[in-house]
Amino acid sequence: MALTCSVVGAQAGEVFKYKDEHGKWVFTDKQPISSKSEKLSYRAKESKKLKPKLYIETIDTENFLQAENPFFAPVEIEITSESFPAGKIIKVIPAKSTVTLFTSKKSIAAYRFRWILGEYTAEVQAYNYSFPVFPRIPHTITQSFNGSFSHNDEHSC
Repeated sequence: MALTCSVVGAQAGEVFKYKDEHGKWVFTDKQPISSKSEKLSYRAKESKKLKPKLYIETIDTENFLQAENPFFAPVEIEITSESFPAGKIIKVIPAKSTVTLFTSKKSIAAYRFRWILGEYTAEVQAYNYSFPVFPRIPHTITQSFNGSFSHNDEHSC
């Protein structure tokens, strides 16, 4: 699955504040029906999504094409350029690291790259995860994405 980078626009949302029957403040994205509440407005900060960064560093007479991986997971990068003998380079960049992809005494021609999170050579490891609750006691799940209670607005996903 290829990942793309875009700037996430600032999202405006509604938050309601009210005191419960015990006098404690409650903040929610759903307007309470039975309580007198105050509507608070907020605007989320604009943020950029992370992506690997490629740049050329020149030391003395050599040019180095560097790739920086900001993620806590490996990233596979495919770079195409007329400067590369095979026309493209495919490399896995380890988590939170910077590596040199290509070195040249000539200037490095324009390049394009695409990337995916993960490592194509990774192997599946069989591991069974346990359900995080005791199985013999009934449990009610009251909140989930796209559920009837909260977390079903665009800014919640």
